[in-house]
Formats: sequence, C-alpha cells, structure tokens
Amino acid sequence: MDLQFDNISEEVIGDHCYSAWVVKDNWQQVIAQHYQDLRTSTNFPVEPICFDGLEFGVEDIKRRLSANAIPERRGGNFDVIRSDFGEVLSYLVLEQKHATWFGYKSIRDRELIQLPGRGIDAIGIEMGEKLKLVLTETKVSSQASSPPTVVDSQEDSMRNQHIAHNSDIATCKKIWDVARKTTTKDLQNLFFSAAILFEDRDFDKLDVVTCCVLVRPNHVHTCNDFGTFKTNPSDYYPGKIRFLVLCIPCENANSIELIIDDWYQILREGGSLDG
Repeated sequence: MDLQFDNISEEVIGDHCYSAWVVKDNWQQVIAQHYQDLRTSTNFPVEPICFDGLEFGVEDIKRRLSANAIPERRGGNFDVIRSDFGEVLSYLVLEQKHATWFGYKSIRDRELIQLPGRGIDAIGIEMGEKLKLVLTETKVSSQASSPPTVVDSQEDSMRNQHIAHNSDIATCKKIWDVARKTTTKDLQNLFFSAAILFEDRDFDKLDVVTCCVLVRPNHVHTCNDFGTFKTNPSDYYPGKIRFLVLCIPCENANSIELIIDDWYQILREGGSLDG
C-alpha cells in the first residue's frame, strides 16, 4: 500500500526543487506497516522450529521477534522512535515520488536497536540523464518558527550536515560502505559507480542531490521552511537541492510528540493494513 499525499506547493528554480505535501488517508498504518517490516525482516523465511523436544510456531516466533526488535518509545528530541518515524517517511516518499533506490536502510540493520544509526540518514541512487546520488537528511520538528532551527541554525542542522557531506572525505567512505552492503548485484554496481564518480569529483557524469526531508505538523508549515536551501542554494554546490516538507494533518494533534505517540500505539497494535 502506497502512502497518499495532497500537494501543498511545488516550485522548481533552476536545478533546485522545493515541495510541500500533506499525508492523508491511512498514513499512520502505512508508515507503521513499513516500519514493522523493516525492523522484523529476516534473511530467511520464518519457519516452525522443533528443538530439544520444544516446538515454536511461526506466529509465536514473529510475535517475539516484533516485541524484541521494535524500540521502546521514550520521548524527546533524541528518541529513536522519533528519528525512525521521520526516516521511514523519507524512504516512502523518495521511493514513491522519485523512484529512489536504497541499497541499505540503517533502520533495518543498525547495530543497536535503541539507538539511531550514525552518518547520513539515507543514501540513494536514481537514474536520469546522469546517474544521481541522493544524500538525504531528515528532521522532525513542530517548532513554530519558520524555518525551524533544525534547518539552518543548530549545530546538527541540515545546513551544516549537507555542507559537510559535499566536501568531507568521510562521505565517500560512507557511499562505499553502502555499496558493499547492497544486496543486489546491479544496484551494487550503481553504488560503486556513484562512489567512484563522487571520489573523483566527476560531476559531469554524476548529479549529487542534496535532499532534505522536514516532517512537521501542517499548521506550522510556511513557505519559509526551506531556509538557506532556497535563499542561498549555491552554498551547497555541487548539490542540486531537493527539499521536501512532509506535513502531518492538524487533526492528528499539534505537537509532534503527540503525533508520534499516536503512531507508536498503532505500531504496537500491529500496524496492519488488513485490520
């Protein structure tokens, strides 16, 4: 089941794109199902187990897996569930709207269940006239100011993160690391190609997409949310800006903490689109 959106605004200025959408319909269930799938996916199908005189059914194993693989909701800015909520939204919107391919999703495979992954939130590949390397940072904010401080002002703002990504040698290492973790041969080769072109700074053959996903309640969104990504896009060269504001409907509460509380309850109840 796809995530459904209503368009609020979309503006293309040269190579840069600024969009705002509001999620609708059964968006909570769609995100919960996708998150559940990521956190409980296994390398092999779950089968009944008979061991040392004990028997474990498939549903019992899946129930226990979910109980232990889904992080606890602790609240606050550094809550892993808050972080994961935004990142799952990023995966869904980029896959649906831009046909982005991800070779590795940290939500699924990070080392520690209760702590968010480190590094770039999501690294994707897209095909166009040139190969596109999509470097994505996601922030969640219900701050009334526009843009919220997570865009430009605070130390770990999207501005500071993306400026570092475009120049830091560590970015190249992160792309190579995603490439080696990719599970299909063709996609692995695309990530290898992007890593080589980025390392060689060959931007005649590679487009770098500086992608921001800002998740916030609908009532606090304004056209100023894009910050310096719109007023000073040259700061992010060689990146071509793709700034997506994903708004949560006001009927789902004004506070992002309450929004995520409601979503987490649906997640814990199963997040099923069938029921």
